[in-house]
Amino acid sequence: MSGLDDLLRLFRPLARQADARPICWISGIGDAGTDYCPDCARWKAKHLRRRGEKDAVADGGWDHRRESDGTSFCGGCGHLLGYSLSQYAFGEELEHWSSDALVEAIAPIHAYEICELLDGAREYGTPEQVAETVSIATKLAALIPSSPTPTPGGLAEGGR
Repeated sequence: MSGLDDLLRLFRPLARQADARPICWISGIGDAGTDYCPDCARWKAKHLRRRGEKDAVADGGWDHRRESDGTSFCGGCGHLLGYSLSQYAFGEELEHWSSDALVEAIAPIHAYEICELLDGAREYGTPEQVAETVSIATKLAALIPSSPTPTPGGLAEGGR
């Protein structure tokens, strides 16, 4: 079992609390480029049809994760949307987390972002990037409220 797998197992329970919603969009009106949660997409499509955009329809939502160049939020309510990082976004997020010094407890949205970083390392990372990602996530794991302490050989019991 790799360090990536151990860390994903550690962060995922908290990441699930972020309750990422499926990504939807509006079809039939050209490429608006805005992502929505299912509720906001249905509302927006209905609103557009009332305003004369007869072909506006809520689309998407069938896949909980869609590739994105960054963290995705609903253009209506601001809720986190389910995404996976593109290769470009993996590099950007790795740079972000390398320079970002969190000193507070990891929130569910941070855990979700870190899980996506770990998944991105598995899919796109060079050996050096994978090692850097594991190092970053291991340091951040100490900020998970009441989490076991990661060790080189796996997870040890205990906490902060």
